[in-house]
Amino acid sequence: MTVKDVLSFCGKIVMLPCWAGAVVLLADVLLWPTNSQAKEETWSDIWDGLQSSFALPFDEWDIDTSPQNILEDFMDRWDPDVGMSLVKKGSKYAPVVSAGLKFTPLGYWFAETSFYRYLDKDDQSPWNPDFVYRFGYEDWHPYTLSLVYSNYSGNRSYHDIAEKYNNGSYSLSWGFPVPDLLAAPFLIEPDRKINCSLSMSYSPRYTDENGETQRDQSRLKLTSNAPIYGGWYFSVSFISYLNSSQQQSWDPDYTFEFGWRGEYFSVSYSNYSGNRFPWRKDMSHDGGLGEGSISISWNL
Repeated sequence: MTVKDVLSFCGKIVMLPCWAGAVVLLADVLLWPTNSQAKEETWSDIWDGLQSSFALPFDEWDIDTSPQNILEDFMDRWDPDVGMSLVKKGSKYAPVVSAGLKFTPLGYWFAETSFYRYLDKDDQSPWNPDFVYRFGYEDWHPYTLSLVYSNYSGNRSYHDIAEKYNNGSYSLSWGFPVPDLLAAPFLIEPDRKINCSLSMSYSPRYTDENGETQRDQSRLKLTSNAPIYGGWYFSVSFISYLNSSQQQSWDPDYTFEFGWRGEYFSVSYSNYSGNRFPWRKDMSHDGGLGEGSISISWNL
């Protein structure tokens, strides 16, 4: 990534706080309680969330420096999982097994990777990876910022980490809850929250439909994560490409996921294919309800 790439990315993400601030301000004016005390508490929460972003809480490491305690503390920061997916491939669903590992050394700083194995290698397309990876800072608390690098390109060997790093994306996001007045009609359990995030992502390199490498693809994404009941949930994301000509047939207008999460087990249907809004059906795309994948995973 060149200095020009970095400056271009920084210039684009500075608009994110403006978008996020506009969303919060609009919700504050139209939906939140009108008494001044409630507003002061809300703006205080926003400021506290922004201040806590990218924290380095070194004090969370246990002061007991015995070898046994250091080892236990270190092992507690690893989070492995295994899973099985059925991925749509033409007229059938191809079985894929996966194994992932996440390391959280401090606060919400993390690094994680997932490995995939197609039971029938003929089902694996050139762009389907053997492994993917992500790292950065990711905080789930409301009003906090997150910054993550992720690479879901067709990685086949460890050499691809160095050769294809520009095919990954850098994403800056800001999380916020839907105001109670707006969320209440959609909640079965009234004490739950619908959480959203607004993110700007930037990819230095991407491949177009002609197989040629192009530069500087930027996307704005709004995601909403809604609880249904118990561990059941629904998530949807809407994506806007800042340069519409850079959107490929497989790049979606929206994605969605539905499933159930428990402490050690989860099952979900996710659809990240080239979904299009109804008024854009004239565009070539690979989307559709049946184009997603069904996944089962166990957290070890």
